[in-house]
Amino acid sequence: FTTQGIEATATIIKERESIEGSIVRFADREKGWMIVMFSRPRSRFRRLLMGSVSRQVLRLTKRPFVVVR
Repeated sequence: FTTQGIEATATIIKERESIEGSIVRFADREKGWMIVMFSRPRSRFRRLLMGSVSRQVLRLTKRPFVVVR
């Protein structure tokens, strides 16, 4: 992003409860313009069994949202 003149910061959030809610609350508190998350490929079965953090964040936020694989 910085090569395109876009200021960005990375933050690691370590919480035991509702990581999805923690990500959205952090973006709200910091007045973030966009949420960008990185994802690793998973099998369909594992994704169905565990759900997807990025899918839940997308459901909870009103901010622009990008997932990078």
